[in-house]
Amino acid sequence: MGNFDLFFATLFLIFFFSLILHEFAHALVAYLFGDDTPKREGRLTLNPLVHIDPLFTLALPILSYYTLGILFGGAKPVRVNPEKMSPSTFGDLVTTLAGPSVHFFLATLLALALHFLPYDSFLAGVLAYSIPFQLLLFFLNLLPIPPLDGGMALRHLFPSSLKKFWQDWLYPFGWILLLGLVLWLSFSPHLQQKLVSFLEESSYYLVEWMGTEQIYEQARGFYELRRNFRF
Repeated sequence: MGNFDLFFATLFLIFFFSLILHEFAHALVAYLFGDDTPKREGRLTLNPLVHIDPLFTLALPILSYYTLGILFGGAKPVRVNPEKMSPSTFGDLVTTLAGPSVHFFLATLLALALHFLPYDSFLAGVLAYSIPFQLLLFFLNLLPIPPLDGGMALRHLFPSSLKKFWQDWLYPFGWILLLGLVLWLSFSPHLQQKLVSFLEESSYYLVEWMGTEQIYEQARGFYELRRNFRF
């Protein structure tokens, strides 16, 4: 296995386990608010086998990486029952937002970990490239489009007069909007560049906040050099 095959494999492993942690966070927070549905359905576990969706957890990230140069995907959604939570609305809102929060937390941990690694190490390069992908999952999941977490949280933030609109129109047809967004991204180099620029800027703000911006830039630059000259 070449260096860059190993690089992608390690990058993918971090991405993969972040998807598992995302769903586990939904299950755990729901359980803490009194909903035993995830536990009864076997989702209150870090065992990846119960969370994997073959298409979205395995195929989509690999396809997106080799076609668009980015990693995105998802895992099997955790079913929850807000009526069993106490308090119901607040519990469901926190449960919904727990998943995306995992990715911001992981991106922050990866940025902090760069303090302890030399910039030219293999792991520093992997972590530096993983940060934007974790932020992508964070921002993507917060989009106000069902079935994404941001769209599911939106129903609790709408005034009563708009909740029927969410239930009758946004929730049933949100997947069409999401598919349209994915297709637009796939066929628009301009939009792809805008997304990459946004993720690079967001990542830099985060590593600057963590005080690791210098090693972050050096690690990414070093791995670009290695990729170009194959050493």
